Amino acid sequence: MLDLPGDRQAFIGIGGGSDCIQASVLALMGGKTACAISIRTAKTASQGASGKMGEERSVQNHGGEVAPGVFRITPQTTGSGRFVEFIPADRLPVYLIIDRGDGSLTAQIEAALTDFGGVDTVVAVDTGGDSLYRTTVTDATKATPDQDIASLKAVNALRGPRLLSCIVA
Repeated sequence: MLDLPGDRQAFIGIGGGSDCIQASVLALMGGKTACAISIRTAKTASQGASGKMGEERSVQNHGGEVAPGVFRITPQTTGSGRFVEFIPADRLPVYLIIDRGDGSLTAQIEAALTDFGGVDTVVAVDTGGDSLYRTTVTDATKATPDQDIASLKAVNALRGPRLLSCIVA
């Protein structure tokens, strides 16, 4: 059981797939009212069913688009890339945010939090720790910190909830 402050919590997977799964596990371990949010780039960085990378990210059979690029995820939702956000969706509310890199990421996070009903605490979750690397890392086999750092900056701009971060190794 996690002992984090606040009665309503949001756990944000700041770099997509595995981060969203870890965020969901932490949300479930907390035993409080919680949601998970996954932040993904607008273009896929992993192969999906098509076997291609760099495609425009898509989401099908979602539970509604609460703001541009902010989707409620259901167990029936599918999407491009290695889409795993549907896995925890039968256990807790899950949102997918598609970050277009246009400066709207904080507003998108706020839209998901508002749709969920507000939170006291937000936890930004990174799997593996590549959020600790500098953005100048060019070897994607070692780290992909660009999305993690953009997500951390967007979370840091939130006003109201308590903000925490977590690296799951």
